[in-house]
Amino acid sequence: MKYLCFRILLGTIVAACLLCAAPLPAQEHGDSRSVPSTSDTLQTGDHGLPTRLLLAIGLSRPMGAFAAPHSISYHSDRGGASTEGPALLAELQVPVSRVVHLTFGTGLTWNPSDDDYRRQADQDGGNGTDGDGWYTVPLLAGLRLSTQVGGGVSFSFLGGLGACVLLPSPRSASSAYSDTQLEYGTGVAIAVSGGVGLTFAGRFALELRYFDGGEPPFEQRVRSPASEFVNRPTRPVSYTLILMGVRF
Repeated sequence: MKYLCFRILLGTIVAACLLCAAPLPAQEHGDSRSVPSTSDTLQTGDHGLPTRLLLAIGLSRPMGAFAAPHSISYHSDRGGASTEGPALLAELQVPVSRVVHLTFGTGLTWNPSDDDYRRQADQDGGNGTDGDGWYTVPLLAGLRLSTQVGGGVSFSFLGGLGACVLLPSPRSASSAYSDTQLEYGTGVAIAVSGGVGLTFAGRFALELRYFDGGEPPFEQRVRSPASEFVNRPTRPVSYTLILMGVRF
C-alpha cells in the first residue's frame, strides 16, 4: 500500500512536469494562430499593452499671479484677475513598459476675469475694465509612471514639457471720459506640468495636475474715439487642474 501511494504520487509529479514542458498545440504543429498579426503588433507593441486615449473634464483653479487682481497702477498690469473655470483634457498614452508611458496631450481651459476691480473702480469714479476672461491651450509631451496598488487601482506620477497658448478674450474699458475697446493677440510660452493620479478598474481616472505656462507675451491693441496704439504686455499663467476622466 505504501509503495502504491508512492507510485501514484511519483506518476502525478512526472505527468505535471511533462504537461508544463509540452509545447502548445499551435506551436507544435506550426499553427498560424500562434503568430500575432502585424496589426496586433502595431496596436499593442512587444509588451502587449495597448495605446490608450484619456478624455477628462474638470476644474481649473488659478494660482499665484494668474489669480492676483489687476494692479491699479498703469505701469503694473501683471495680474491675471482670474477665477475658477472649466477644463477639458485629451491625452494619448503610449506604453513603453507596464510602468512607463509616453504621453501627448492638449486641452482647453477657461478662467473668467474677476470683475471686483471694475466694480471698485466704478465706485471710486475712476477707470474700470470689463472683460470675459482667459483661454489657455496646453500642448505637452511627457511621461507617466504607474504602479499597481491593489484591487484594480493604480497610482501614477505625471510630468510634461511643452507650450502654453494664451488666448485672451476681447474686452472693453470705460472711464468718465470715453469708452475704449481692447483687442488681444495670441501669446505662446514654454510650459511645464506635473501631478499625480489614480486609475480605477483600468479605465476611470481621477487626477490632480499643476500647470505653469510661464508668461506668454501678446499684442494688445487699444482703440478709443481719440486715438489708437499697441502694447505688448505679458501675462503669467499657472493653475491647478482637478480632473475626472475615462480611458478608451
